[in-house]
Amino acid sequence: ANASGAVDAMWAPGLGSCCFGVWSRQWAGDLPADLQRHLEAEAPRVLDVVRSKRCPYGVALPMSVTWPVPPRELRGVVSPCSFMKMLAVAWSLSPFVVFLWVAVDLLVVRRSRQNLERHMPVLAFLAISLLLTELVLKKVLSEPRPGNLLQVTDYAGRFAGSCLDTCGMPSSHSALACGWFLLMLFDAVPRAHPVRVQFDESLTERLGAGEDFVLSGSQRRRLPEMERNGRRRRGELRALLLAPWAQWETLTQRELLAVVLAWGFLMLPVPFMRVVLYDHSLSQVASGCALGALVSSLVWLGLRRY
Repeated sequence: ANASGAVDAMWAPGLGSCCFGVWSRQWAGDLPADLQRHLEAEAPRVLDVVRSKRCPYGVALPMSVTWPVPPRELRGVVSPCSFMKMLAVAWSLSPFVVFLWVAVDLLVVRRSRQNLERHMPVLAFLAISLLLTELVLKKVLSEPRPGNLLQVTDYAGRFAGSCLDTCGMPSSHSALACGWFLLMLFDAVPRAHPVRVQFDESLTERLGAGEDFVLSGSQRRRLPEMERNGRRRRGELRALLLAPWAQWETLTQRELLAVVLAWGFLMLPVPFMRVVLYDHSLSQVASGCALGALVSSLVWLGLRRY
């Protein structure tokens, strides 16, 4: 895109003419005339940083995350780093860390055909989501991220935005996080049983000792209290750390609660944190969540059916 007079007419607060920022090396030509006049009058230091091809908001990290530490000369002019933004960086990286964990588990730790089958919903969801968001929808919709033309300010009137040069609609992080959480639920809920449920002997042998009673022939033997509680605690830990590819078939209600709380804590704040970093707008994260929910549901239904 050429930042010529044709672009000037497209520049307006809240809108943008392209997905990359005016500080990017991809930006050709001069700044839009309205923007240049505004910066010369209100923020000449920001104009100097932009002309030096540096992002005024911070630094772009791998995995499409902005490190929100602006240049020193822009203190008081650009929205500063904060504890909440540091948390937002960590949460923004969490979906990719989880999927890296899946890859290591599949390729290194437990290499087997059975393990591959257990990973198929996760791998299919990851591939389809990234294909749709990065290679199709973002290129078609071509909606910029907040602040690519320095048109966004925080509540204190300081410039705020994203350092990423890619388009933002829909949010890939939100799609992965929301879709992953739904995969957890789809996998865990059908396997949940009450803690004190009783099984016959053949079913007990197949499902493992996660229940209160173990049947032996015609005699029912109650497990010692310490042994039962220890097994439950170990079961909850396994459910927390290994779902949705745990190597067992049943979860107690407490273990199901552990899965929901743990993965909800890791994944559900991701869309909000993307907005905190100004890497996405509200509409972009909402669209990403809807896409992730749709893809994860279709993948789960499709693979379970066939």
